[in-house]
Amino acid sequence: MRILLAYMDVHKADLFGYDFSSEVYIHNTTDLTLGLASIKAYSKLDPHIKKNCQFINRVYIDSFSIKTITEDILSQNPDLVCFSVNVWNFEETKCIWESIKYINSNIKVILGGPMVPIDVQSSRKMLEDHKEIDALVRGEGEIAFRKLLNFYLKKEEISNIPNVALRKDDKIFTNAKTVSLTDLSELPSPYLSGDLNIYDNANGFLALETSRGCVYDCAYCNYHGGEQPKFFKIEKIKQELVFFKSKCFNGTIYVVDPLLNFDKEWFKRVITIIGEFDFKVSIELRLELIDDDMIELLTKIDKLDFCVGLQSINPTTLKNINRPTDIEKCRNVLLKLVKVVNNTGVDLILGLPGDNYETFKNTIDWVVYCKIPRVNICDLILIPNSGLEKAAQRFKLKTNKNKLVLSNYTFSEEDLVKASHFRGSFHFLFTRCNDIFNINICNSKLKPSEVIELFVKVASDNNEIPSGRLLTWKNIDFSDKTIFSFLKSLFNDRVTIKHFLKLFKNNSRILHNHEDSFIESSKVYFERTVLDKPYFQ
Repeated sequence: MRILLAYMDVHKADLFGYDFSSEVYIHNTTDLTLGLASIKAYSKLDPHIKKNCQFINRVYIDSFSIKTITEDILSQNPDLVCFSVNVWNFEETKCIWESIKYINSNIKVILGGPMVPIDVQSSRKMLEDHKEIDALVRGEGEIAFRKLLNFYLKKEEISNIPNVALRKDDKIFTNAKTVSLTDLSELPSPYLSGDLNIYDNANGFLALETSRGCVYDCAYCNYHGGEQPKFFKIEKIKQELVFFKSKCFNGTIYVVDPLLNFDKEWFKRVITIIGEFDFKVSIELRLELIDDDMIELLTKIDKLDFCVGLQSINPTTLKNINRPTDIEKCRNVLLKLVKVVNNTGVDLILGLPGDNYETFKNTIDWVVYCKIPRVNICDLILIPNSGLEKAAQRFKLKTNKNKLVLSNYTFSEEDLVKASHFRGSFHFLFTRCNDIFNINICNSKLKPSEVIELFVKVASDNNEIPSGRLLTWKNIDFSDKTIFSFLKSLFNDRVTIKHFLKLFKNNSRILHNHEDSFIESSKVYFERTVLDKPYFQ
């Protein structure tokens, strides 16, 4: 039985406030995602599957046509095609599986990933609505996928397959039973087993999983929420890092753990091992759990890309999203972090229920006053299986087809458009000339939010902010006229205006040169690793 595992990598789109760069593309680095590779590696522990199944890895780029991708899949003569689907690639992936089924209805299509409903009723409805799908794997997939393969190999009864919804003979079978691995040492490393290939000298990102589970259950998230953390063996993690080094990997190691610093000793062991290697590392931590010992450990990683999720400082909002937060403690920790940990970042979410335009501005002011060097503001997406999806009616969450929240019971659609313009202008000012905020804070002239609103007004008067919801700032720039008018309204003396105008121009040139070089390197990469014929053989 031939099994093709496929993932659609985002390349063309800027989504929901996330600014995709060269370092987040999976296809730059490996031929399969870690999730798909994990279910593959675990399945191959079964001797019957290892003997009778042949796996084919694929990561496609959404700049390829549906026809090109379909032709490649069909050229592999698969019996099963298994897709991992998320919010950002669901529609593109849907076009692919429909195209496959239209040409060859005998191929089985299996879906897993965050877009697959966890509850039985919703998964049944998904199969009813999408006749081309043959099976859904709900939640953690290793055990379910292995049993599903044995079912297709006629070695397993349909009633024994947990975590699935399955179509057979025009009937839909569902199993409410849910299982997951209790001992992560049972799961082989897909990197070490060779179940995914890392390209030599790759410069994208590699996912590193050291644990699963998160004791918190934030309503906007669906990643192992409300689960007690389980840990991989520390020896496996070190072996993977050694392997990455042997491949001359020079990109970013992204630690995917939802709560790396829940267990202080585990955090210490993982960070100590990572610090032995000269990798750029990206991690996300729970802010209130960071203590002085953790801060000291973080300072030992030279190339640390470090973010903490704050989301909002509004108490009502934090209650609505089931994220109790000690804001004063967060402030104290941040003030310590920014002094010693380079490139500390804070994540915020725009559009949360309980927030409005004014509370969003208050959160921005709070963050800027903490002198955070990097702020990421993402639009709220109504993620399937999340607490907010279940509470959508209660909070009057209105979304578009891509699950982007357009309004809620406290945040009108008009004010969210206004806030998106505010966010885009903040990003422009914050990345191009952060000193604009610092000098105003020192002089106690204007709040950061007032500086941003002043810029929005000037840019709007010059028709340089697009109408409607602003989801990306990547292709938006502002004229010298707008910047000069903004500076004139902010400062009285010509020397200060000239100084900041020069800073804006210099920073703008640096950023544009970086974007140009990335675009050029991406073209070379596509030609080398994707368009070459050996990739399709």
